[in-house]
Amino acid sequence: MSGTKRIIFFVDQSINSSSILFLFNSFILTPMTEYQTPKDRAYTDTLINSAKKEAAAFLNLKHTAERKDGVIPIKYRELMSVAVALTTQCAYCIEAHITNAVQAGATREEIAETVFIAAAIRAGGAVGNGLMAMRLFDEASQVNP
Repeated sequence: MSGTKRIIFFVDQSINSSSILFLFNSFILTPMTEYQTPKDRAYTDTLINSAKKEAAAFLNLKHTAERKDGVIPIKYRELMSVAVALTTQCAYCIEAHITNAVQAGATREEIAETVFIAAAIRAGGAVGNGLMAMRLFDEASQVNP
């Protein structure tokens, strides 16, 4: 175990789990200097070849969703794709679909509206989950009054 740091600490009951996780990550994990970068694209073939059937199914679905002969015009397909990419926070998807949307004739204003529509819908999901949280609280409170 040469070079490995072993840290033992006791946690006060009043410290929340986020603080514990922060302490753990700060002391144990080696920090990454970068996450997604264009260099990652070099692993595309590795990923596809490591799961060929799954990759083929995914790529078929992707090509079907991005087809140009659908009832929904390509510009609208790309604006929808931008919104989804923003909510899933996929940097590569955002880049690709912004480029595709611009090529399909989307304007800066349409992209801006798409950003805020996606943000509002994502926030709405938190409210929807908040309703469930209130119900779960009531259910848990009845079990453990």
